[in-house]
Amino acid sequence: MSGLPQPTKTRIRSLILNGVDLTEFVNRLSVYETIKKPYHTAKLTIIDNNNLLENMGLVGEETCSFAFDGGEIGNPRLDPITGEETSTFGLYENTLKVLSVHGNKSKQGLRSMQYDIHLIGQEFFSDKENLVQREFKGIPGTAAISQIHSEYIGGGLNIHGSSTTIGKESYRVQSKHPFTGINEIRQRLVPEGNWVYFKNRDGHHLAPLSALYAEAGNDETFIQKATWGANWFDVVEAQRAIIVAVADVDDQKPGSAASGARASTKGQKQSIFDLATKKMVKDGMKGGKLGGMPNMHMIDSKNNDEASDPSAKTIGENLFRSQVQDTASMSVKVPIQSGINVTVGRGCYLSLMAPIGDLTSPPDGGGESRLAGTYMIADLCHELFLDDRQQNGTTTFQAYRVS
Repeated sequence: MSGLPQPTKTRIRSLILNGVDLTEFVNRLSVYETIKKPYHTAKLTIIDNNNLLENMGLVGEETCSFAFDGGEIGNPRLDPITGEETSTFGLYENTLKVLSVHGNKSKQGLRSMQYDIHLIGQEFFSDKENLVQREFKGIPGTAAISQIHSEYIGGGLNIHGSSTTIGKESYRVQSKHPFTGINEIRQRLVPEGNWVYFKNRDGHHLAPLSALYAEAGNDETFIQKATWGANWFDVVEAQRAIIVAVADVDDQKPGSAASGARASTKGQKQSIFDLATKKMVKDGMKGGKLGGMPNMHMIDSKNNDEASDPSAKTIGENLFRSQVQDTASMSVKVPIQSGINVTVGRGCYLSLMAPIGDLTSPPDGGGESRLAGTYMIADLCHELFLDDRQQNGTTTFQAYRVS
């Protein structure tokens, strides 16, 4: 091993904007992923001393391709779990489009200009440029979404699970942008659960949140310690160090609110009146606490299949929301060397330290916290500073407890 590892060390391998190589001018790059959107976004900061960007005349939708690594390529390291020597480091590549450009005088010199360039996925522009005129009948809602995605957005769509048919009658997406049409169908998908349509490092996905929770694995392990550098093992484990970990806790509710929310939702009364037959088709007589969704719903079985009507999954969705609301949520910052290995919709293991005085903590304050476990990542930001600071690259993500 040549020298000590530098877990936050990173570099831009390449950055090509509208055919011009700007790699050496990059000052900062932040790349964002979220399970709430089917495209990526980024913010790029360029320090320009030669009027390059002004002469490029950027107007929007120009292509920007970039790649950066999560370590010093070629320097081998020891894997802290297997003990084997490895020389492979993560590489992140992406291609986005220019959304907007903002220029200001830089503090680095009288002739320097700082340009903040906001980037966004091609999917954003594909949505704005197209209107969907389609009719779907007798096919799963997931298949309808897949057709819209492939025709108007482009690329493959990874579907986790499947849904029943949209309804007995046809369903029309008329003069609507693709994302709007997909969203309307997505809200009608069954089985119960909140379906999300998003893009991560591996492509586009359509999945119920419950499936993402079930599939979340430990793509990477991150470790929290009171002190780093106490022994030589810390040297090789530092790449997985948790720099900051903050638990998001709702202090407006007592600790037993979780079970209370689930119990009240499970016990909620639900009555559904069919407008076509003029009959009560579902009458749940369970008693429950106040709150949650309205207890009286109406459907029209002539036009909508009862199984796929939104009213049929109201309580199920409300139950899932209450479970997610009570799930432990963590905001975590880690070195880019290991953070580059994770992506939204996937899982990681957080080895969180138990506080002194915790019932699970030994006298020396060691041991894992009750919050330790597998988490599903919902939002993520890779942030790179390409100046002289010691901490160059980090990954910050919001994650929800799985197990």
